[in-house]
Amino acid sequence: LLLAAACLWVVVRGAGAAFGDRTMASLGLLLGLGTGAHHTLALLVPALLAAAALQARPSPRLAARAILVLAVFLLLGACVQLALPLRSAAFPPLDWGHPVDLARFLRVFMRRDYGSLSLTIEGAGPVGGPWSQAARWLTAFTAGFGLVGAALAGLGLAGLVFRDRVAAVLPFGLALSAGPLFLCLGNPPFDPQTSYALERFWLLSWVGGAWLAAAGADLLWRSLPAGRAAVCALFLVPLLSARWALPAWGQRWDLAAHDYGRDLLRSLPR
Repeated sequence: LLLAAACLWVVVRGAGAAFGDRTMASLGLLLGLGTGAHHTLALLVPALLAAAALQARPSPRLAARAILVLAVFLLLGACVQLALPLRSAAFPPLDWGHPVDLARFLRVFMRRDYGSLSLTIEGAGPVGGPWSQAARWLTAFTAGFGLVGAALAGLGLAGLVFRDRVAAVLPFGLALSAGPLFLCLGNPPFDPQTSYALERFWLLSWVGGAWLAAAGADLLWRSLPAGRAAVCALFLVPLLSARWALPAWGQRWDLAAHDYGRDLLRSLPR
């Protein structure tokens, strides 16, 4: 999320020079470094490039140069992946896939033992489809943001489209590509194990959703006579929700991760 926010900041700050060498080099480096954190950062790229192109309106020659600069610095940033074969060559106790040659490295890098895009070893689910996956994401988004937050996001999207469509491209593109489109690519099954694993994958798309919700609050603040009072009152919603849900936050006796760590350590030499 930190790397995603940094990528968004680079493109927004670039404005009319969003396809310039400095912006593309910074963006490529961040995306390359991001391969060492989480591959889903690649889902940012379509929204980032679309927003940059709409801001800068580059010529074909400038666009080709920008893509080249982006690719070169992305490869430089992705050099963090060299830690995998270098460390694996020393035969460490934990050595998933032993990626010492190109074939094994690509297998680990592409997460082929974990289902790649489908997020599970079993692969894509036998049921579902684009509409089912989109509804799955929308349900999770509404549950995560609450009805008020989801309504604000819808209001923010409508306001941005009506006022400045270019401004809507980045937040909506991020929410769309990292949310419903990501699920449609892999079509992960609807079993409990996969649904539980998906919870952390929502977060990247929610950056775009939070941006749209902020745009909705801003629209209320500026448009309605009592807009400021309404926005201030809306801040009570998450505070009250947090208070009511406080017992569910207790992690003191949730020992699953602790037990997993202990079992892992028992498999290692002293």
